[in-house]
Amino acid sequence: RNRSFDSWEELVQALPYADLPQGSSETIIKCDPVEICTWVATFLIQSCIWGLVVYFADQSMVVGALFSASYGLVLWLCVDQWLPRNMAGKLWPNLPVAVGATGTLFLLCLQKDTKD
Repeated sequence: RNRSFDSWEELVQALPYADLPQGSSETIIKCDPVEICTWVATFLIQSCIWGLVVYFADQSMVVGALFSASYGLVLWLCVDQWLPRNMAGKLWPNLPVAVGATGTLFLLCLQKDTKD
């Protein structure tokens, strides 16, 4: 601690895993290609779905709320029954978002109706 090194090699030798062959790693972080692809696919799918919800809600709040509710139902079926656990775990955090968005859109529909 609080030691400056004269060269890169000296720093590397001071590291706890300096004696490992180049390319091997003892880190806790594992970059599994399937995990990365699942996260990227989830992000792209969610971007498209919520873009459609916003588009439909802009046209008609009721249609947007129904689209969000149907998406939440399909997502729940996928997470609960159709997908393997490791893939469903990536989609699970989106289920409360779908429920919250659906509830918010329905409340906005009711609020809009009471103002008219």
